[in-house]
Amino acid sequence: MAPRHGKRLRPVALSVKFAGHDVAEISSLPLKPLHAVLEPGIKQAIPGHAANPEKAEVTRRITAELADRLSVLMNLGLGYLSLERTTPKLSPGELQRLRLATQLHSNLFG
Repeated sequence: MAPRHGKRLRPVALSVKFAGHDVAEISSLPLKPLHAVLEPGIKQAIPGHAANPEKAEVTRRITAELADRLSVLMNLGLGYLSLERTTPKLSPGELQRLRLATQLHSNLFG
């Protein structure tokens, strides 16, 4: 069994990597550096997916959607937050901007 180093996830979950980061590392990154990690996956094929173009396209689409959502949050000044920060620990202003980001991304109008 591989060491988990306090990441509270099973080794199987930690064995999945994106751009060299496991899910615990990705969730601990602030949103701005996380966007930088995701950006190359939008523009180029992910190594190891050359034999499976469908998998590469799905990865690219998911990565693009995540990066788009992160861009909205960063434009609202929330680039310092990380995914592991829970809603009760957000300030009222952060929570309000998070709600605004959700509404902006849902393409509501009127």
